[in-house]
Amino acid sequence: MSEKTFEAAAKTIINGDAGTATDLARQGLDEGIEPLILLEQGFVPGINEVGDLFSKGKLFIPSLIKSATAMEKATEIINAAIPQEEEIAQGKVVIGTVQGDVHD
Repeated sequence: MSEKTFEAAAKTIINGDAGTATDLARQGLDEGIEPLILLEQGFVPGINEVGDLFSKGKLFIPSLIKSATAMEKATEIINAAIPQEEEIAQGKVVIGTVQGDVHD
């Protein structure tokens, strides 16, 4: 069943169907598919295909935006299902630049 879900997820992204993408994200999670696997094997291949089609000139900006929106909506649902680990401070990071440098 998960292979069909993965194929359908990719297709919804290619078609830019945000409503169906969110439904499939919920359905996949309800089926017990791990969130990251659902994302990597279902939705990511779809957005990769969109990128390929766009780079070949077979897909235009409006469709690209619809596909990106569908991906964003599906990702929001999947990200919410990923267990959050407790943040642990591991140290400090210092960023700087030399005075007078173009980045100053």
